Amino acid sequence: MKTAVYVRVSTDEQAKEGYSIRAQIDKLKNYVQIKDWDFYKVYADEGISGKNIQDRPAINELINDIKVGKVNNVVVYKIDRLTRSTKDLIELTEIFKEYNCSFNSLMESIDTLTASGRMFLKIIGIFAEFERENIIERITLACEKKVKEGFTLANFTVSYGYEREKGDKIQRIILKKQK
Repeated sequence: MKTAVYVRVSTDEQAKEGYSIRAQIDKLKNYVQIKDWDFYKVYADEGISGKNIQDRPAINELINDIKVGKVNNVVVYKIDRLTRSTKDLIELTEIFKEYNCSFNSLMESIDTLTASGRMFLKIIGIFAEFERENIIERITLACEKKVKEGFTLANFTVSYGYEREKGDKIQRIILKKQK
């Protein structure tokens, strides 16, 4: 089987979860070798969110290569590396099925050649989307809290109408001087 390795990481995930591109590639290449599959190519979307497939050049190149027959097996480290959108996961699964391309996830041990494997893939996809939405909520809440406490979210500039001493993290409202 001509096997493609797909890896993705957003910068937040890499820092928090430790899914570095290099670590994913090493593990997946070893997995391909153990399975005795023919390694074709690595497709990497680095620093890109998994919320959709339209904005990711490597996943789109992979889809095109599947459609023209260059790839007939795809391996990812975890399902959420492929996508964090249930809708996109279902669309990708349909593309894989239409073009007789197998799909494998190292961590979830999924085999999409079976009905139960395809069902499990969709269930895992729902949880990946749920986690993405929770991350967005937590980041938004943390940013709102910081702003209410007077912290600036800007590293090099001060918000309009505020001042901040060099080294301070909290900015102060510039008060107009009375005449």
